[in-house]
Amino acid sequence: MGIIADSQALLKWLRSQDVPADGYYHVYRDDRDGVVDYATRINPLPIPGWADQAGKIGFGLGRFGYGPFGTGDAGGLGFGLGAFGWGLFGWCADLAEFHTPALADGMWRFGILGFDAAGNAAGSGTEVDVVLAGTPAPPGVPTASSYDDDTDTLTLAWSLSPDDEG
Repeated sequence: MGIIADSQALLKWLRSQDVPADGYYHVYRDDRDGVVDYATRINPLPIPGWADQAGKIGFGLGRFGYGPFGTGDAGGLGFGLGAFGWGLFGWCADLAEFHTPALADGMWRFGILGFDAAGNAAGSGTEVDVVLAGTPAPPGVPTASSYDDDTDTLTLAWSLSPDDEG
């Protein structure tokens, strides 16, 4: 017998350029067997691919990046179209995130898959392994249950933690 605790994972991922501006994500999990069940999502509502359909193209690749500043005044490769514009800043480093429901301790595999507005898969998705180890609830408050005057022995009792198996 041991202590069992539930915990949650906070999953974060970079938004994929394969997901259209009006697209969305779903999150899936395995049954602790290493095989993600893509038939049953765990998020109750679709996770917007791009909040308010903004951020699909970041600062360096938007109008600012393609203007004189982006291409350079002399027509060369400027700030917006250089490494800075094509990096995470240019492609928008905004992370999508999802808190999983409470799950038992142990190894879990999660899958994240993007979709277009019509519900077609967009891109190949990604999978990640997560080890959950929750903090169990404490046991009850100790109370004196008896005292033996002859042996000067105090006996304490308390209820088990609600997370204790036995």
